[in-house]
Formats: sequence, C-alpha cells, structure tokens
Amino acid sequence: MNNVLDTSGLPQTPPSDNPPASSTNPLLCPRENTVAALWEQIQRVQVIYVRGTPTSGKSILARLFRAYVKTKRPGIDVHLFNWPVDIERKDGYHLLNDILKQPATDSDTWLERQNKLIIIDEAQRSYKFHNIWDEFIKTLASSNGSGPFVVLFSSFGSPAGTPVEVPIESGSAPVQFRPDQRVSIQALPYTNPNVSLYFSREEFSDAVARLCKKYRNDDGNHFIPSEELMQHIWELTNGHPGGVSAVLEILIHSKVSISQLDHYAELTRSEPETVSKRQLNNTP
Repeated sequence: MNNVLDTSGLPQTPPSDNPPASSTNPLLCPRENTVAALWEQIQRVQVIYVRGTPTSGKSILARLFRAYVKTKRPGIDVHLFNWPVDIERKDGYHLLNDILKQPATDSDTWLERQNKLIIIDEAQRSYKFHNIWDEFIKTLASSNGSGPFVVLFSSFGSPAGTPVEVPIESGSAPVQFRPDQRVSIQALPYTNPNVSLYFSREEFSDAVARLCKKYRNDDGNHFIPSEELMQHIWELTNGHPGGVSAVLEILIHSKVSISQLDHYAELTRSEPETVSKRQLNNTP
C-alpha cells in the first residue's frame, strides 16, 4: 500500500534512503552537530547541567554524547550511569567509587583525575546527597579547568543557576552554575545556541527521514510527508523528540477517508485533492 500524505498538492519526493551519518541504531538521529558542540562546551566549563522534562531526549543524548567522545577522543575514559534509586549515603568520593566500581581510596582523588568524563543520567536522584554536590560538583563547577568533566542530566530542579537547595544547618553555599554551564530543552543564546535537548531543524528532518525509511523497508508503507506537513509537525512539536515520534506514528498508522478529506477541505476552503493524495485500500 502506498501512503502518501500531502498537504501541498505538489508532487512529492520520498525522504532520502541515505539520511546523514548513521548511528549504531539506524532509527536514531546521531545529532552529530549537537554532541560536537556539547563536547566543545564541556572542555571550556568543566561541568554542564542539562535539565528537561521526561521524554525530552536526555537519556538518548547522554548515550550519543558518550559514543561521540569515545569515538573522537579515545584517550578520554568515559563513564555513563543512571544515578541509583537506592544507594547508601557516603562521602562524595566513596559514592563515586561504589557506583563506578572503582578501588576504594582514603582521599578524594576524583578531583585530581584527568582525561575522564562522567555522564550522570537521572541526576535528580542525587539531589539529596549533599556531599556529592558540595564536595565534588561545586568544586569542579568553580575550578580552573582541572579534574574530570561532568555532565548531569536531570528531569527536574531549578532551571536557574542553583538547581539544588542546601540545608541551612550545613552552613555551605549552594552550587552555582553559570549560564554557559547550563543546557535546556531549547537552544538559548546566553547558554549555548548550538546545544539543546530538542531537535534542531536539521535533526528533525533526519529523524523524520529515518522513521519513514523504517516503514518503507518493514511493510512497504510509503508514508511521504510534504514540506508543508513537515513544517506543521515542526511547529506543533517544536522539535521535542518524543513529540515528533508520537505525531509521526499517529500519522503513519492513521486511516484517512475521502469523507474526512472532504470535511477537512471544507474547513480549510481547499479542494480535497490539494489537502491529501494519500492512497488507501478499501476507500469508502
């Protein structure tokens, strides 16, 4: 079955069978420009705090970033892990030793370790471990460029420079992240205009091409979104990775009848054939 959803009335060209640079998963947009910009940024600022809602692409970006650094900078020792749901409270460096299964030490050698990248997903679970933030994260965030690189991916917390509240009785100042140490769901000029959780327009087009190719190869479903429809999806989702995938899945599996197109055409004051050219079996 050929399913061509066209809202422009113009002849359509199927998305490329050769989308840009494939990752290990052929359905996964590698986001090469984003992870390259993130690597450049972490080398300047030592610690980066990435905050976004669930399904905004944090875990996938964390894995893509690990793969990029391991490929481009093999001399960097990369550790990626989810902060455990249940872990015994210990001093900051003892916690890292336990989580990363490193040999126990009597002193905080983590602050002295070079050529290491620590990527912590689900970092919001670590907020209650004040030692790790006060002794390790805060020190690195205000360092002069020595020690390991750390990227924290968190689902909640303050979007401002102080993500974690510190107990008054601790007598310690909270961690302060500068604008260039923060990444949000959208690219912002005062943080990093080249890094965000949401897709760039180029990444969005690549993600759409990969999903459409999957359905062409798997079941011959030739879903071909027009440029106009692509623009509508882009504006609707704003590049939200989960939103893009959900909208495309709905459209690819939808059943559009002539009566539905007639109704849509009436609403838009367009001719049915300019609204859609989708070919359906068993059209009423």
